[in-house]
Amino acid sequence: MTAMDAELLAGFTGFIPVGELHTRMLESVPLDGGVYLVVLPSGVPRPAFLAVSSGGHFKGKDPSVSAQKLAHEWVDETRVLYVGSGACLRTRIAELICFAFGVPIGHWGGRLLWQLAERDAFLVAWKVIPDGKAKEVETEILEAFRVGHAERLPFANLKR
Repeated sequence: MTAMDAELLAGFTGFIPVGELHTRMLESVPLDGGVYLVVLPSGVPRPAFLAVSSGGHFKGKDPSVSAQKLAHEWVDETRVLYVGSGACLRTRIAELICFAFGVPIGHWGGRLLWQLAERDAFLVAWKVIPDGKAKEVETEILEAFRVGHAERLPFANLKR
C-alpha cells in the first residue's frame, strides 16, 4: 500500500469483501450517512478486465465498456478503486452490491468495478460523516486522490 493509500484509508472501518456483503454482512454497515470506498486487497494483483460486466442492466442499459476504456481508466500504484457517499451507508452499499450481482437498480456510479475479475474479494470500507456532509467529504477525498495521482480519479469514478 502506498503512503497516499494509507492517508486516504485513515479513519475507514469495515473492509468487508464484496462476496461477504452479498451473502450475509450488510447488517454490519451503519445506517448513518457517510463515505465508502472499494479497495483492492493487499496481495491481490491487478485484476483482469472482463469482456462483460456482471452489473445490472439498469433501464435496459448494458454497463459493459471496452477493454480500451477499462485500461484507460485504470490507475496504477493505488488500491483505491472507487469512492462513493450516501445519506444511509447501508442502503447505498446494498445498492452497490446488488448492482454488482446483476440487479438492475440505479447504482450506475462505480459500474467499471463489475467488469474486473476478483470482484468478490474487493473490500468495502466506510466512514460515518455527521451533519449531512458526506458528499462534501467525498469531494475532498476525490480531490486528494486526484492531486496525489497526476490528476486521475480512482478507476471506477468517472466524474468529479
